[in-house]
Amino acid sequence: ASGNGGGILLTNGTLELTRCVIDNCVSAASGGGLALAGGTANLDDCRVTRCRAATDGGGVAKLAGTFSGDRCTFDHCVAGARGGGMFANNTVFIRNCTFSGNSAATGGGLNFTGTSGGQYEFCTFAYNNATTAGGVAGSNIIFTNNIVALNTAATDPQMPNPDDYDGRN
Repeated sequence: ASGNGGGILLTNGTLELTRCVIDNCVSAASGGGLALAGGTANLDDCRVTRCRAATDGGGVAKLAGTFSGDRCTFDHCVAGARGGGMFANNTVFIRNCTFSGNSAATGGGLNFTGTSGGQYEFCTFAYNNATTAGGVAGSNIIFTNNIVALNTAATDPQMPNPDDYDGRN
């Protein structure tokens, strides 16, 4: 796509996806697989794989609205700037998901830029790559019972400033 949302662009309304695959999508801006620019998106048992974005969110770019994911896999996605697997700001709830094999300049698995409302529970961030923060980048995240391991980066291979994350890992 020439703008946001290589596979799907949601600007309003509600998107419910269950047992789906978003594969090999490309965006010239943000959200290779899915760009959420408004509304509500819920993914359940989905896989976002081999997607690319020129800027943020190789797999998913949550720019506005509300996003939730449960039992999803975000793998082998690439972002030119932030969040290979996912770029998100406020109001996301991610549970039981895997972020693996993604890459970006910052936050190979995940880049969260919000000031509140980012919740990640029982997720695995592994084998992601970035120049900075191979696994997870961001702060002000409620981060509970996650695994962040085996990521690579020149600076902060796993996650910078672990004390900025509210929760236990």
